[in-house]
Amino acid sequence: MVDKISWSVVMTKPRQENYAAARLAEQSFATYLPLVAKRDKLGKPIGTTPMFPGYCFCGFQPEQSIAPVRSTPGIISLVRFGHEVAIIQAEVIDRLHKMEAMLQASANDGGLKPGDPVQVIQGPFAGYEGLASRVSATRIDVLMTIMGQAQRVRFTPDDLARPG
Repeated sequence: MVDKISWSVVMTKPRQENYAAARLAEQSFATYLPLVAKRDKLGKPIGTTPMFPGYCFCGFQPEQSIAPVRSTPGIISLVRFGHEVAIIQAEVIDRLHKMEAMLQASANDGGLKPGDPVQVIQGPFAGYEGLASRVSATRIDVLMTIMGQAQRVRFTPDDLARPG
């Protein structure tokens, strides 16, 4: 019966996507909240965040009333086109599942590695760029050109970001 599920987009209250999806699941609705890696400014994964902030997907059977969705805690409304509830094709949901899996797999490659370009964002070298040479959780050595000479300068991760 899974292939008979109709999917709709639900607008949630700010930062309540997980809560809203859990409340929908308690009411026997299928739910899908695609997540992506949340990264620090150096690209290191530090958790997950919704792929579409403020939204989740709600699946329901043809005989199932969607009226309870409106009063579900954490939900603002169903997304509509005029007076009609927006229906998402199952193929779109399948593609989102695949994209989410691909993004999660790429998130496992870690953060900053030796040889990666970095930019200093605070301190006396703010604005300078260089290459990470040694990387640990508490300090990062960066190769920089200062006054025409290559120098190795030590920074904390808070002092650096990826350029761009």
